[in-house]
Amino acid sequence: MSSFSEKLQKMLSINKLSQRALAEELHITTASVSRYCSGEQIPRQNILQKIAEYFSVSVSYLLDDANDAPIQAADKSAANPSAVIISLLPELKIKELESVKSYIDYLIQQKLYTEDI
Repeated sequence: MSSFSEKLQKMLSINKLSQRALAEELHITTASVSRYCSGEQIPRQNILQKIAEYFSVSVSYLLDDANDAPIQAADKSAANPSAVIISLLPELKIKELESVKSYIDYLIQQKLYTEDI
């Protein structure tokens, strides 16, 4: 039986990833990742979801002490960019969301323009 902290440490090791690198990927502090790894703290739901997506595992796997299925290195090339973007949206402020929308509109216009040429 493995706890969340043990699973997180194992996933970091298997993926040859430091606590700092994971913190940067998830846009959280290294101290937070350290507390997760030591078992001092369990992350909030939104961070659990990010960790699960990053390592291509389910949140229930992370939290289920009885589930010790073998962990493989995460395949980041198979990640769905749309899903990653959508998962980050709830953390953005209205102004930031407006900027994202404007940029998407710009990209669509660029695509339409280049298709017409």
